[in-house]
Amino acid sequence: MRQMILKNPWAKFCWKQAQDFWGSWERFWFGARDQQRRMAVFRSVLCGVYFVFFLIRTPDLDFFFSNDGIMQSHLLHEGLFPMEYRYSIFDVIPGHAALLTGHLIFLGCLLMMIVGWFPRLAAAIAFFLHVSFMHRNIAVSFGVDLIATFYLFYLIFSDASFSKKTHSAKDNWVSDLGSVSYRLCQVQLCVIYAYSGIEKLKGVSWWGGSALWDVLANPMLIKADFGWLVHFLPILALMAYLTLLWEVYFPVLIWIPKWRPWMLVFGVLFHVGIAVSVNIPFFSLMMMSFYILFIDREHWNRLIPRVRI
Repeated sequence: MRQMILKNPWAKFCWKQAQDFWGSWERFWFGARDQQRRMAVFRSVLCGVYFVFFLIRTPDLDFFFSNDGIMQSHLLHEGLFPMEYRYSIFDVIPGHAALLTGHLIFLGCLLMMIVGWFPRLAAAIAFFLHVSFMHRNIAVSFGVDLIATFYLFYLIFSDASFSKKTHSAKDNWVSDLGSVSYRLCQVQLCVIYAYSGIEKLKGVSWWGGSALWDVLANPMLIKADFGWLVHFLPILALMAYLTLLWEVYFPVLIWIPKWRPWMLVFGVLFHVGIAVSVNIPFFSLMMMSFYILFIDREHWNRLIPRVRI
């Protein structure tokens, strides 16, 4: 069969293109084994953000997740939220002691991931507990919680270390899992921005250019009075269109080396602006931490020479 294909010029060309595509596909997913230091830095920064964010929730554990709080467990299963295939260990082991113990173990796992001590085991336990907390009360979950679910799951497959540790030939599957974990973390960010951009395309305010003003004029969302920006509505409209274009095309342009710095710089400015103006600072910190996965090694080592990636 192969000899027949190679005799036909067109079939030979298609065969060659298919081989090249498959080779590129394999290199993309399994060829990032040299990124373990970058992955370790990313994991430490991301889990540091998560640690502070979830630590702040400690005084409100009972209010958010106990039966004496705002959401009794039976209400979830009576149709208030779709709970098919959503399980929580805190439905099996309820009570304040279980919530506090689970929360402290979760925070401890985040600390283990920050320092790189048994990171895969810590990520697995943290993922299990995080999902259990979310399923105990989905109503209090928002962007940081939802996105943390994806990344805690991906980090289960990465044993990235700050050292120059190399795996033996028998441990190639460990390196392959680490490479896949690294790529999944990158692809997930592209999915987040693509979904956000496409959803914005459905909004009339984004097409009309008034989306940013609608946010900045809402006293329930902002940190200060931005009423003076009413005199700069054309600039806000331009920024709305740039934001829309940036989110829609981020999944494509971020993979092009000459466009990557511009996409990341705009993203930093965008999320810093959100952190300064809107009451979701941890969301901005989390999103900017993902950029570590895309910063070129030369630029990183020039900016932060003491932390090599």
